[in-house]
Amino acid sequence: MEANDHMTVRAPRRSKFDVRRLLFPICVIVCIFIALWICGSWVLYMYSCTDELKKRDHQIRRAFKAIRVGMNREEVIRLMGEPRSQSTEFYLSQYNGFEKEYERAQSSGSAYYLIWHGGMDTTYAIGFDTNDRVTMKALGGS
Repeated sequence: MEANDHMTVRAPRRSKFDVRRLLFPICVIVCIFIALWICGSWVLYMYSCTDELKKRDHQIRRAFKAIRVGMNREEVIRLMGEPRSQSTEFYLSQYNGFEKEYERAQSSGSAYYLIWHGGMDTTYAIGFDTNDRVTMKALGGS
């Protein structure tokens, strides 16, 4: 080779099959699959929870109908199950539309209330006197 001859350097030829070109579409497909799997799992979970909530709400509603003024706290808990909370203040899921329940609670002489929550924003409140006897009960929700 002479000094004046220039050597031509060619870039390596790309093969027709380049893995890097497939990386992005593969990642997108995997992400879509994972998202669908998560959404599907969530829908199944919510469906099963809804059935459980419906069953529990039906049990609480049936037990609530059996509660009578004068029953003791232990009888109420045996029928209704453990309450979600206990409060010295009466409350339901909402005030509007249940004003008479709030008036009844105020005049009931209840020292405290046990509160249960059912499905779809339903609240069950049972008032007790200082001797742990039922003085009133109320059901409310949206």
